[in-house]
Amino acid sequence: MQIRFYKIVIFIEIVKFKIWYFFDIYLFRLTHFLLYLVDKSFLDTNFTDFITIMKRYILYSLALLFAFSSISCSVFNTISNLTRLKFKLADVNNFTLNGIPISNKAKVTDFGALDIIKFTTGVAQGKMQANFTLNIQALNPNDGTGGYPRTNISMVSFPWRLFIDGKETITGNISSPVYIPGTGESVTFPISIGMNLMDFFKNNEYQSIVNLALALGGSKSSSARITIYARPTISTSLGNIAYPEE
Repeated sequence: MQIRFYKIVIFIEIVKFKIWYFFDIYLFRLTHFLLYLVDKSFLDTNFTDFITIMKRYILYSLALLFAFSSISCSVFNTISNLTRLKFKLADVNNFTLNGIPISNKAKVTDFGALDIIKFTTGVAQGKMQANFTLNIQALNPNDGTGGYPRTNISMVSFPWRLFIDGKETITGNISSPVYIPGTGESVTFPISIGMNLMDFFKNNEYQSIVNLALALGGSKSSSARITIYARPTISTSLGNIAYPEE
């Protein structure tokens, strides 16, 4: 079972760049304005008023610089903590094929005659309905050690795409937010899957479809044939932040 890890280092740099780029523009315009005041003050020979105005704008600039620095650090720390959040697929359970539980089956011959009839009829009708649960582990290592502040994370969205044997099948999202405390321990949340395997493996015979289902959710199942891509959205004090890519 595979899952792509999320890297948003470039995203962090873009956020930092935008903040400081905005501040640089402000300083550039402020410098031009002060030069204009210098020129105007000497023309008007009103140097005292010029000094007063310049002091005021210098104070405003220092206050703005402090505010931008605080915001930049807050954004950087928040996003840095999010980069340490990790996901992986844990296991598959509660697998049924055309309503028949298969978690205690290892091969096609383990099914009874009535089950085989259901499968062959389903293939002939183009319907092999698979229902199962994907359990995903989320690890939040921001437990206050290693120089990182303790950070609890609330994931409000987790849009995913499911691949089986490299073939894209269905998509979905979580139905409710997932709370991931900063304890250094994994939290497992389920994703309910319902799909007609014949929509994606229609050229296979019933035995191939059943063997695929057994490989995914049987008693000797392996998760190596499943891949899931997702783009989480995390709730923060700065608002919801979506990962820039899957």
